[in-house]
Amino acid sequence: KKRLKMVTAVSYWRTGKPLKVIRDELIRSEQKAAISAKKNGTPPPPTVFGTREEVQALMPKVNDKREDQKVSPEENLAGEVILLHPEEHEMRFLELMIHALLRFDVHLASTKYHVNMQIDYDEDNNIVTDSSGREYGCVDSCAIS
Repeated sequence: KKRLKMVTAVSYWRTGKPLKVIRDELIRSEQKAAISAKKNGTPPPPTVFGTREEVQALMPKVNDKREDQKVSPEENLAGEVILLHPEEHEMRFLELMIHALLRFDVHLASTKYHVNMQIDYDEDNNIVTDSSGREYGCVDSCAIS
């Protein structure tokens, strides 16, 4: 609950509160002011609703700097893609594909090694051992002289 409250508080601070939340807070604050005025015997404070200040009072306060500062096309990946020639865009895509394929090759080589060595794993990714401590499925290594 604390984490959710903190996340919503940060979100509201950055992007502003939703209109319903602002309206509810404004209504509650006016109710509290009216109750305290009634207890003290003073006239109630003027309401914001139905006046010209209502729109200004209901506007969310945004503290996100990204709303004010523009990002250059070079910093934005989509903007950079727009500026690239089709050949450059294709080369960038191919570089990303080559990187992904290399990572996949490493994963396949690791899997092939484990299959060839007959290494078994339990659900916690630990190598399965017998009661004497010897790993099951490990091929005995031999030294070639």
